[in-house]
Amino acid sequence: MGQFSALFTKNWILYKRGWVGSVFEILIPIIFVVFVVVVRKLATVTDYAQTQFVGNNLTFIVPNNLTMYSQAIR
Repeated sequence: MGQFSALFTKNWILYKRGWVGSVFEILIPIIFVVFVVVVRKLATVTDYAQTQFVGNNLTFIVPNNLTMYSQAIR
């Protein structure tokens, strides 16, 4: 318990010396959370019709003559 009380005393002294910084350590995350919540509430959600890709013709056709592709690769 001695280490805990020493650490608690040290932290209390640091808090008293720099109370402005300690207040900002608490307020800044709260401000960011409020900002994110406000942006999320202001955003509009658009629902789109469900798209199904199964059953569509998604085959890739490879031509038999690949001579023109060798020039394009260079």
